[in-house]
Amino acid sequence: MVIDTLIAAISAVGECAIAFVILWEWEGSRVDHFIEDVGEKEIAEGRTEILRAYLNVQEGGGKRRNELFREEVEKPNNRKLRETCAENIRCLSRIGARMPWIRPLRRIVLDWHVVVWFWEILGPYVLQKRREVGSSYATAFMTYTLASLERLLKQQREEWVISDTALPGKRVILSRAHLEQMKVELQRCLDA
Repeated sequence: MVIDTLIAAISAVGECAIAFVILWEWEGSRVDHFIEDVGEKEIAEGRTEILRAYLNVQEGGGKRRNELFREEVEKPNNRKLRETCAENIRCLSRIGARMPWIRPLRRIVLDWHVVVWFWEILGPYVLQKRREVGSSYATAFMTYTLASLERLLKQQREEWVISDTALPGKRVILSRAHLEQMKVELQRCLDA
């Protein structure tokens, strides 16, 4: 009787270990997909194109740069930029939907703070599209941004810079207060 119980216990531990290994491999494949998605040449070039277009927007009229960028993207003659934005929103949503659950693997994805910069750039555009097509549009992108933003705010810094080495002198500084406000607004949108 004792031997049967011991064998059953060892078997249960073995099955749990096998289940953990399977889960780890599955989660590892999510990280692999993340690396493939962010490294895809066309998407990466699109991110650069979006960043440069954003940095070239001239602020004015009391509007924030990202709101002016949204207006620029929506102009009829900017079809290519609009398509590039849509491709990157889909990519960031795909990454957000496949975020690993195991903490050490999740950290790899959350430490890629480009998603926060792209929410700063594309946020008004995404919110406008959500009003037009429904509240499920880019929800995974927003959830991913919120999780990465929470991790970013743990850094002991007061500001972060969005820039491109190809455009010297053109940069946007994001303060801690701005990122904290972004976090509140994202959470409010996701809760609505």
